[in-house]
Amino acid sequence: MIAENECGVKKFVCSTLRPTQLQFSELYDMYECAVFLAGFMLYEPLDPPTEPPRVLPSPCQVLDWHVGDSFDMAVLLCSLLIGSGYDAYVVNGYAPKYITLHDQTQTQCPLISKLSDNSVNKASGQNTGSTELDDDNPYVPPNNEVRDSTYLEMQREKKRMEGLDSFVLWCSDTNVLPDPSATDDNMKRSHAWVLVRAGMRDVEEHTFLEPTTGRAYPASNSPYHGIESVWNKTNYWVNVNLTTSPSDLEYAFNDSSKWEHLFLGSGPMGRDESGSKNQGSGDDLLMGQGADDVRNDSPERKDSDTIERQLDPPPSWCKDISIDRSRYLLRYPPLGRRTVQYHKAKVDYFAKNKHPQAMVMRVITYLDSSRVTVSEIHEWFENRRDKMYKRVRYFLEGRFVEEFFPGSVGEVRRWEEHPGKRRDIDFYVSGRLDRMCRREEIIGERISEYFEGRTDFLTFRSMLVTQSREKAGSKTSYTLPSGGLNNDLYVLRINQSFDRNPAAPSGTDIAHRTFHLTEAKVVTQYHFAKGKITQKVKVHSHAKSGGILAGAGEELSAEDLEGIQEAALIERECFAAVKLSYVQIMNIIKIRSEFESGVVIEKTVFENALERAEKGATGAVGVEEDNQSDAKGVDYLTPFLRNIKDLSKITKEEALEVRQACLDALKARLVERANIIQSRLNEENAKLARKQEQFQRSQREGDLSTEEYEKYCTEAMFRIQILEQRLVAHEESAIQKFGNLDSKLSTEPRLAVLMRKD
Repeated sequence: MIAENECGVKKFVCSTLRPTQLQFSELYDMYECAVFLAGFMLYEPLDPPTEPPRVLPSPCQVLDWHVGDSFDMAVLLCSLLIGSGYDAYVVNGYAPKYITLHDQTQTQCPLISKLSDNSVNKASGQNTGSTELDDDNPYVPPNNEVRDSTYLEMQREKKRMEGLDSFVLWCSDTNVLPDPSATDDNMKRSHAWVLVRAGMRDVEEHTFLEPTTGRAYPASNSPYHGIESVWNKTNYWVNVNLTTSPSDLEYAFNDSSKWEHLFLGSGPMGRDESGSKNQGSGDDLLMGQGADDVRNDSPERKDSDTIERQLDPPPSWCKDISIDRSRYLLRYPPLGRRTVQYHKAKVDYFAKNKHPQAMVMRVITYLDSSRVTVSEIHEWFENRRDKMYKRVRYFLEGRFVEEFFPGSVGEVRRWEEHPGKRRDIDFYVSGRLDRMCRREEIIGERISEYFEGRTDFLTFRSMLVTQSREKAGSKTSYTLPSGGLNNDLYVLRINQSFDRNPAAPSGTDIAHRTFHLTEAKVVTQYHFAKGKITQKVKVHSHAKSGGILAGAGEELSAEDLEGIQEAALIERECFAAVKLSYVQIMNIIKIRSEFESGVVIEKTVFENALERAEKGATGAVGVEEDNQSDAKGVDYLTPFLRNIKDLSKITKEEALEVRQACLDALKARLVERANIIQSRLNEENAKLARKQEQFQRSQREGDLSTEEYEKYCTEAMFRIQILEQRLVAHEESAIQKFGNLDSKLSTEPRLAVLMRKD
């Protein structure tokens, strides 16, 4: 109830809370605020662990130290939550050993559960999205889906297992999560956490927030063992039922049979949260009123007595909590990095722009409890120039997945690859001219491309390729670059699928087209005509031995010959489009490898300004460094020394020409700038004069409104005044710049011949 502060002065614990609302919007949410403080602060266990701390410093001091025990961190978190509008309380109680020691190696990583939940939700949404019905609909159709045979499924699984190599280098542990409380002892370990009651800020249920880890537990299912007391900025409550588990307690602090309060009138008296009336407590007897009097009093008298007996708790003695933006962006002081180990997992947190690859978080999952054999690595990034924000590497499956924001190279949205085997790419359709949405490639065998919203109604295109020259035969002209493979790729067949063209007559628009390149044959299938159950199919062969229609032994007509020539032309155009798409993908792969070899972090204007402000109090240091870097990269005499043949033997006449040319260039630039300002000033004066003439003319015609004219004159005079001040300042600075350049040229070592006396 009473503890010493950092100065050794005893203070009431309620007065240590300092409700504060910081300027960072992220901290307005209770979950985000808890996670931020858990990473920002370094936890220090209690010593001895069975007693509350003797010293309870102010929240602002704890924030400056970056170190604190559970009570220090709980008071700091509660102060921020109350300032953000939550009904928050500091809880003094008992916790298991793994919580008090900040040991999470026996608990499941919460980020892994979120990732698995998202994957399950996506899978369930894909399977059941088309069969969702309203709950009020009593008519549910039967499930007529064809069910797989259990026997066939067992046979397929048996065949798959027979094809796998039985030798493995790893052996996964059991997936049963160990009980972290199994290693707990019977010692009552003192601990503090935060209670957020339901009702404010859309909080639906009572929630416990663990300040050391940032985790949230529902009050009805929490790992804590017991509660001694609870307090906020207005009152202090003592738990009457110490043997009751925190999961079974009712947090109605007005109920005197469960909670004993210290100050009167700090909360709503007369009814608790469940609506039942409170009985007389010991405080009523202390105030000279017995239980019989309480029962006999009228509600009006009880309300008036409550108002008369209100006691104000002592105000907070602490300073306002504040944190500057640079410390907030560091997040994990002092180096901007934190590592948390879980059961079969490890999480690395990085401050923004501190990791060389712009990484902000990395989750590593393992196959064993000792965290040796890696299973998966999930990485998140921010501010990368290549727009990548997430990468997942599956080591057991031998694949990786990368996800990008819009604006990436080639407008890639998702890149999934089994190195050397398969490559699947999803694109942002709106950013591509060819309207490609997905590309699937079995490296060295097949390439499939999917399109959306094309004007030619193309929806699908696939290429059958091979590296074998024997399979390609004589048609070796249709080749694609190797793209890192041993040999070039020979295209054997190209398939195209088209959507229905509503503007074309029924049955005349193409549905599928297949180019058999090795056979010099084109097969065209048309959409079904209205009322027809058969498709129109045309087969054209354009072999060099002569044009004959497949399946016919007679000479072709002029129309057929024209169709064959058109098919050959379309074949070449199709292969050109295929080759262009393939080359683009190869260029994207090359650019991505360059990005990975040297990751570039794109910082915002505000982040660059903040860095310059950190180097110098007023930013002057940053400006000087920029000027020095510019001076190193640019020589002001370079444009004027072009005609000098030998700079080491420059003559006096050449030096005079260079000096005069340099001064003339500066003079012309200064005069041009002055002319620009003067022209804008003349333009504003002319506009004002025309406006005055219009106003005088309207006055003579009887229009007496002056509000709009006065407003315009005020704005025009302001602009004219600014331009006049700029012109005067420019004239003064021009003289100074001209003099500085003259002095600089006089001391220029390359023009030292001018200072010599003949």
